[in-house]
Amino acid sequence: MAVLIDTRVSEAADRSELRDLVYAYAQYADSRDADRFVELFLPDGELRSAALAVRAGRAAIRAGVTFLQDPPPFAATYHLVANHRCEVDGDAAVGTTYCIAHHLYGFGPRELHVAHLIYADEYQRTRSGWRFASRTITQVWTEIRDAGQTSAKTFLKDLRGAEN
Repeated sequence: MAVLIDTRVSEAADRSELRDLVYAYAQYADSRDADRFVELFLPDGELRSAALAVRAGRAAIRAGVTFLQDPPPFAATYHLVANHRCEVDGDAAVGTTYCIAHHLYGFGPRELHVAHLIYADEYQRTRSGWRFASRTITQVWTEIRDAGQTSAKTFLKDLRGAEN
């Protein structure tokens, strides 16, 4: 009985840590923290999508992810993640996460691209915690909306915790 309880507690801890990894991906993407973003991947980790093809290794991921570029093509991004499911097998795991990713384009009148995504992940436990071994992004559909005169500057200051 004690072994079963220990196993369930360990599985719950792993799931919680994996969920934190998924949340960190969204947070570091939106705050444009390239250093922390790429550290979420194994050194030889892969990021795949139709737009990126395959980016293998942290340097290639940093170079290929447009919102990490300087200057970025977006005024702001906002990734809302949900429905994270995972299966842990020792020091490896697989998972699926749904995401609604908002990408604000333009200056003055703005256009908001809202992408509905599914992430298919492979995770690996390291001494530093769980990391992405690979993440495959599938875009289910995209909406384009008029965002009016939205202020992304205020949004980014608030997200980064900067003073006004």
